[in-house]
Amino acid sequence: NDDRGCCVYWIRLPEHTDITKEGYVGITNNFKHRMYCHKESGRNKKVFENFDNALHSIVLIGSRSYCREIEQKLRPKAYIGWNTAIGGAALYTNIDGDNNTAIGYRSLLSNLASGNTSIGYESLMLNTTGDGNTAVGNNALNRNTTANNSTAVGEQSLNRNTTGEGNTALGYLSSFRNTTGTLNVAVGIEALSNNVTGSYNTVLGAGAATTLTGSYNTIIGRNAGVSSAATDSSIAIGSEASASTRQLAFSSYINTMYLNLDSASGT
Repeated sequence: NDDRGCCVYWIRLPEHTDITKEGYVGITNNFKHRMYCHKESGRNKKVFENFDNALHSIVLIGSRSYCREIEQKLRPKAYIGWNTAIGGAALYTNIDGDNNTAIGYRSLLSNLASGNTSIGYESLMLNTTGDGNTAVGNNALNRNTTANNSTAVGEQSLNRNTTGEGNTALGYLSSFRNTTGTLNVAVGIEALSNNVTGSYNTVLGAGAATTLTGSYNTIIGRNAGVSSAATDSSIAIGSEASASTRQLAFSSYINTMYLNLDSASGT
């Protein structure tokens, strides 16, 4: 019955101020019962998790058709809301992205996606449709645009990444120049810092593989690396160890040993 009294309501956290982007908006003809359902059902996970700490208010009262019209204007797409933005221009462009956290000036500035966490000055600043990214540190994942599921912890880590997905960088300038390389792991200050398009590398150690641009390499140790930038499928283990393509190299600190992986056979 369209003439029956109805209301538009807003469930929000105390820090939420924008009804078009934050919290949950719905309609009901029984506000008290609807609040009980939100608290007990758990159907909407975010509302359920935040209910006890949230504010629950009626925005307006009117006919069902009018309330539904207002709800559609406030929430033209599903899952808008429950974003947290702290800092000037944080999540500034966001329209329908949900479950984002942006802390820091211009963090997630251009975001339109969901499930991102951005902490630090201009972290994930250019992200538009990339989902599920985590950036902690000034300018971390700064140029990421559409890539998903990357983690950057450390100032300017994965700074130039644009569409490379599933990368993990921990440490100052780690994977700094990566743009489209995917599924790389770099742990340590400046680890894998000059890789651009290489993929499937695992690098552990401060200053490790700073010149590497190839793929499928495993480099472990302080300043460990490769003999040429484009090296592929090598393994270097130990401080300052250096390997060529398809070569296993150990550090001189543990007695240098090379193994040509093309001719190696296991028993």
